Order: sequence, then C-alpha cells, then structure tokens
Amino acid sequence: MGSPIRKKEYTTRLLPDGYIAIIDSEHKQVHSLPPVGALVWELCDGKHTIGEIADEISQMVEVVRQRNFVQEVSDLVTILTDRGLVKSVDDKESLAVDS
Repeated sequence: MGSPIRKKEYTTRLLPDGYIAIIDSEHKQVHSLPPVGALVWELCDGKHTIGEIADEISQMVEVVRQRNFVQEVSDLVTILTDRGLVKSVDDKESLAVDS
C-alpha cells in the first residue's frame, strides 16, 4: 500500500474523550476512532507511509516502538480503507498531493 489519504467528503468532530467521529452524510453513518486512531486518521494525508505514521505516533504518545505497532497501524488503515474512508496514494498521486 502506498501512503494512505483521507477522503475529503467526510466531516470529523473531536469528541470530549479524545475520540473522533467521522461523519458520512451520504450513507448516514458515523464511525468513531479512539485517540490513537484519531492520530492515525490525521496522519492519513497522502504524505506519510504506514511506517512513518507509526513512527510519528510513537514519538507523540511516548510509546516504545514495537514491531506489532506498525502492524496495528497497518490493520487500522486497512479497516479504514475497507470502509471507504481512506484510499492509497500511489507515487504519481503523491506528487499531486505535495503541490
């Protein structure tokens, strides 16, 4: 998978407990992510690979980086992709995201 990117058609709301609600108005669905998942969501900007997202979050929340943490981020991105909330950006699309 390339760098994951959030689809722009969704609205997000930060909840008081640190969770975020991802609102899909078209399908009348709300998805929620816990605080670490919210960080993953924010870093799905088409510029970060899954490994970079895991590294960044490890530094932000002062977690010791473990091999399975990268896998956890990968699993979450796969779930978000399966639900149609993010997509993978290939190298050509990545150049457009950067500009």
